[in-house]
Amino acid sequence: MAEATSIHSQTRRSGSSLGEGSQFSHSRQTSLNESRMQNYGNLLFTLRSEPQHLVALLYFARPPALDRLVLTMMNSIYGSTQSGEAQDEDGQLYGMLRMVFSRDLAVSKDNREAYWRGGVTGKILGTYARRRTCQLYVTATLGDYVSRIVEHELLNVEIEPVKVYQQIVDQTKEMGGLPSNFVDEITATEAAAIPGVQDIVKQRVTMLVEIATNILNAIIENVVTVPIETRRICALIRDVCKENQPDLTDAAIYGLLGDFLFVRLLIPALLRPHAHGLVGSAPSVNPSRTLTLVSKMLRSICVRSSEDLEPYMEKITNEFSEINTPRANDFFRRMCEVHPEDGGASNSAVCPAEGSITIRMDALNHLHAMLVDFGDKLSITGDHKRLSEIAAQCGPRPSQAQLDSKDGRVLHFRYSIPSSVGHLPR
Repeated sequence: MAEATSIHSQTRRSGSSLGEGSQFSHSRQTSLNESRMQNYGNLLFTLRSEPQHLVALLYFARPPALDRLVLTMMNSIYGSTQSGEAQDEDGQLYGMLRMVFSRDLAVSKDNREAYWRGGVTGKILGTYARRRTCQLYVTATLGDYVSRIVEHELLNVEIEPVKVYQQIVDQTKEMGGLPSNFVDEITATEAAAIPGVQDIVKQRVTMLVEIATNILNAIIENVVTVPIETRRICALIRDVCKENQPDLTDAAIYGLLGDFLFVRLLIPALLRPHAHGLVGSAPSVNPSRTLTLVSKMLRSICVRSSEDLEPYMEKITNEFSEINTPRANDFFRRMCEVHPEDGGASNSAVCPAEGSITIRMDALNHLHAMLVDFGDKLSITGDHKRLSEIAAQCGPRPSQAQLDSKDGRVLHFRYSIPSSVGHLPR
């Protein structure tokens, strides 16, 4: 641990500069003296530079503690959300992701995609997708198309037979009559057999396929605008799959990539465009329904199961998927073609010579409490014994009142590493 000790002492020296300006005044308001600040700085730096500790905590924790840990990890330990900015990725993040991906892939070969979506990997990728760099890409790719859909409030592409039938009834009532053979209640099968419903559905399916195809084209054609860090994560997923499960087909790997890029990154913006900054307010009924149906079609490309699809969507999504899956797979393949000259961080787990970690006081309190709660589990293995010792130096477990508070005050830790210190372990 000689190298780590020298790094920590550098943290202490650079930490003394926290006395300048408002950041240290925030620290004093939280009743943290310089020694306590130093101990917390050492703790955060250790978690960042030695990712095996965070990986262990991720699998010890259960929701909602797990969700808080993932947010703290992605927004503070491996990045910053100050002023909406995200720090550049570094090799330490990729080292941590490699460990998590490998572990989740090994859990279940029979239910791989479901576990991938619901496990630690899914939570991490979902949080990553909300980073500013990702959201800027989503806006640039989908913004114009979504805006045009939202503006056309009268465009109706509803294809659910019962709803289409009800729309026919409502329109006929407005004209002062009722359709022939009108019934108050009707099943989906009965509605789908009515010629008038069939004609309307056929026309709307054509429009819906055209809209979905245009959006998919925009996604595929903008592959070069995907943030390089996002493409590196895709390449890492592919590499970990091939290393850990050589029998995995390319189609299976592309399914996992699709879960990340489509299900977690792009589709949420279609379903709630106002929450992702694509439009100024929530869409009205017709545009919202259009975006929902388009999302189902895009999802069918990477989620092969039709268990959660309504019967009226099966035929259209199957045909759409059959036509477009080869194009989407080529897109996923190109996403993974990342070279050193493309820029961005490498996958090497090298600790940057200088850096900073910014964290809210309430997040730090919850992290401290978690380390105390899992202290016994961490201390029984040599890999985490040092972390337990550092956590113990941070003092007693935060009180329940501290954990319940929404203390948004910000602590800022800077560190620098002597050039004599080499690579940190993966």
